[in-house]
Parts: sequence; C-alpha cells; structure tokens
Amino acid sequence: MRIGLFLILFLLNMPAAYSQQMPTPETTPRQGERTLMATPVAKQHMLNYETNYWQLYPRRADVCLQKLEPLSNGVGVRLKLRSDLANLSHYIYKTNNAPEQKSLDGTVVIAFDDQQKPETQRTSTQIRAITTSGDTSISYKIDINFYPKELYAASGRTEPGWVIIQNTDLMLPTSRVEDWILQHPTKAEKDYAKKKWGHLIDPKRSDDQNAWALAKSLMDDLDPHRGIPSDEMNKIGAFAQYERVMAGNDHLWCGNIADIFSYACNALGIPCRRIGMNRHNPVQPPADAPYRLLLAEGHGTTEMFSAQKNQWLWIDLTFYILGAYLGEEGPLNMAELHHHLNDPARLSRLQIVEYDPQTRTERRVPALESGKRDALLNYFKQDQEFHYTKNNAETARLP
Repeated sequence: MRIGLFLILFLLNMPAAYSQQMPTPETTPRQGERTLMATPVAKQHMLNYETNYWQLYPRRADVCLQKLEPLSNGVGVRLKLRSDLANLSHYIYKTNNAPEQKSLDGTVVIAFDDQQKPETQRTSTQIRAITTSGDTSISYKIDINFYPKELYAASGRTEPGWVIIQNTDLMLPTSRVEDWILQHPTKAEKDYAKKKWGHLIDPKRSDDQNAWALAKSLMDDLDPHRGIPSDEMNKIGAFAQYERVMAGNDHLWCGNIADIFSYACNALGIPCRRIGMNRHNPVQPPADAPYRLLLAEGHGTTEMFSAQKNQWLWIDLTFYILGAYLGEEGPLNMAELHHHLNDPARLSRLQIVEYDPQTRTERRVPALESGKRDALLNYFKQDQEFHYTKNNAETARLP
C-alpha cells in the first residue's frame, strides 16, 4: 500500500483504531479545558501538516480514485474511478456478497440503509479494470463503513453519523504523470532524436537505463561547451540549442542542458520534466539597483519517469550525476534527495552515481565524498524553493 495513502487512511481511521472506539473528530482538549491532572491548558495554536508531494509526484495506476462525493439522497458515497490503462473498456466491481456489476463510466455507488439503530454497517468492495482485449487488472479493495449517530447516542455522546473510508489500496491522486510533461516534440523532432540518439535506446532495457545511456552521451558532447550562454539561446528550441553549441557558436549552462536532455528523452519516448529552483529574498534592492538578492541560487535540473519502477527519478547532467541512492534504496527522486541532503543522519548514507566524460566511466560514491558535495549542499539546501510546472500553466512549489 502506498505511503501517501497510508497517511490519509491513518488520519481517517484513527478514531476507530484504538480499543474499538467509535470514530470522532474530537481528539484534543478544547481551549480552556483542564486535563486529568487539573492543569490549565495553555493557549494553543494548531498547525496542520500539509504537503503537495503526491500532487508533484503522481504515479500510474490501473485503477485509482478520481473523486468521492456524498449521495444527494440517503446515506452513502459515489466513487468516481480513473485508470491509466490506455485501452480501458470498463470496470467490474462487487460489494460484500452482492453479484458483480459493470461500470462503463467509472461510477460506483456505495449506499447504506439508515435504520436509525446503534449498529455499524460495513462494506467491502472489490474493483477490477478490464481492457478492450479482455485483460484484467489486479483486484483493488475499498472498505467503507457507516457509523450512525444512534451509535454515539447510546454512549451519551452527541455526534453526527460518519461514513468513513477504513481501508483501501486505491490511490486518490490529484494529478497524472502526463500533467507534468510539458515538451511535446513534433514528428520531425522525433525523427531527429531517433537519428541522433536512437542507437542508445534498447527496448529490452528499462526507461531509466536508457535515460542513463542518453545522459552519458550528452555529457560527452556538451562538456567542452559549458559556459555563459548568449541571449540567442533563449530564443531557440532545445535541439537548435544543441546544434548551436556543437558548432562552437555558443555556450550553455544548467537550463540549456536540462532543456536538451528532457526534450531528447521525450522525443525518444521517455517521459521527462524540468524542475527549476531559486529563492528570492522577500526584500529586494531598489528597482534601479544593479543587482537582485537571492537566498538560494538558481539551477535547472531534471526528473524522468520510469514506467518499470512507476516513479520519478532524478538525473542532473550539469553536475554529471546519473542518480542518487539512500543505501540500497533508489534511485531517488529530487524531493527525496533534498530531504536526505539536509538530514545529517541520512546524509551519511546518501550515495551519488557520478559520470566522468573524460574517462567515460561512472562510479557510485558516498555523497560526502563526492566531488559535487559542495554544489549539492548549496543548490539543494534546506531553504531552497523548487518550481514544478504543469501543462495547464500552473506552477506548483515544493516547500
């Protein structure tokens, strides 16, 4: 079961989890109440743990929840399913001992009979996705229970009834992998990439292995041309940038390198995205001052999506880095890298896969021993801000 969903389910399930307590949102003393030791409760300020991590790092799923809605009449919930299967036909679902049913539009209704009795009603629904060729996904489960208000009244407590998602292995994503792929190469650009780098792509290898092969080839090509680019590089596409520097007519830095690599990946069928970073100081010099003030230096990096691993993986050609690992766990995505770099206990276990274009060899070394250690700790420091852009032009930020 996925980590993000564990958190959601834990928070939803917590009131019913201890000694069969009935679900209730009241888990902390109200202001002014006294504890069992008769000690006054000090004034409190509640902060919520909020993260957009799962929006920024979606994965693909044969079946997932698109949304949940309460029924307009009666007690229950309407589930709206979504699938990342390209050839989806319909869904098959079964609740408790009822016969299997078919859903063509992904709608599943779970209804309860409110008998106004102090009895919990429980449902368990199994859901599968069926393709046009007749293939079926694994079976996903969602358990939904109804705790009527009479259940609480029997114990002398005033509560509304609660319908609660108790257990499920269905994700509730807020975005899709494709939402974050901004580059859509034309046929001519795909032909260019295939002619230039197609020999590096082996269909028998995983996406990340092919991305590594492409990254190493580009690092070999671009290494002699690094430097400050001219304004002209901002006016042309990624492959034109590549041709311009390879002809010796310009230089390139992190943003250009990220552009070229991500565009080549997407042209060769490997989903890839750019991530920008910098943090401006809230108070800037006067508009006519000859400088701007940054709390964290700007950089452009990349992540590719591995279909085989079903996750985003960080690659940074600017720093000659193919990936990162925490011990044997990995490769990591950029958010994981950022967290581990700024946690001393985990930094000691962090490892970096470096590539040397001079010797054309790669090696896996502890981050603290890497030649890129200082650059990583600078650009990916705790106070950095990371900028992810979606297809609808929304820019999300990883705090």
